[in-house]
Amino acid sequence: MNASMITIISELQQEQKISWKEVSIRSGVKLNTIYGWRQLRNSPNIDKLESVLSVFGYELEVVLR
Repeated sequence: MNASMITIISELQQEQKISWKEVSIRSGVKLNTIYGWRQLRNSPNIDKLESVLSVFGYELEVVLR
């Protein structure tokens, strides 16, 4: 995942005031996995990325435009 996608996800999380724990619960993506993305230790697969974005009410295709 590139830094711009991380920035987008972090901005959505801050704007909507949803904790990372809640993002994890709602998306089904483990909290440690999300932290790994944020620290650039690993990159998500498309399914997990779409799951996280759906928590914020967005689809990947819309975010990439």
